[in-house]
Amino acid sequence: MPAGTQVRADELSQWLAGVTIVNDLSARDIQLPQGQFYKGKSFRGFGPVGPTLVLLTPEEWARWPELHMRLAVNGQTRQDAYCGEMIHAPAATLTELASVHDLNAGDLIATGTPAGCAARAPGKLTMFIFRHFMSEATKWHLFVRKGRKNPAYLRPGDRISASIRTDDGAIDLGEQTTVITTA
Repeated sequence: MPAGTQVRADELSQWLAGVTIVNDLSARDIQLPQGQFYKGKSFRGFGPVGPTLVLLTPEEWARWPELHMRLAVNGQTRQDAYCGEMIHAPAATLTELASVHDLNAGDLIATGTPAGCAARAPGKLTMFIFRHFMSEATKWHLFVRKGRKNPAYLRPGDRISASIRTDDGAIDLGEQTTVITTA
């Protein structure tokens, strides 16, 4: 995709081949205090992709807002939303990415997550206190310590099931299952 390409919603089939499931796992205890977003998302087994790559026709690309994303941990629903609810639609995402780097055939683009991930930003008062009365190291130490007590954070043995499909089943990316293990 040439630099500066402007992608319209009705042109997705000209730029994208298909869709798959990517589970963007994060080690928040590394990612946040170290400011290591790449490292915190790059441990072995992180970012599972699949189980299928579904190639879409132009007519199917028009249905991307109907794709229903669901994620459960140990059978409990954590995320349940439609792609049409995404903050940034695929055409806008491609346009923005083309403004900062080259995109080539075969590239995999992960586009965000619906509400329901375990990490929660501190409230305004807490952030004010952190910003004005604590060092960066202390702030992240407290944030990670609180996160370790968060029952929604993934633990060894947790089983994640993710699926994306239209409600009528016409487009179905299958179900991805991931079991959390220790290093």
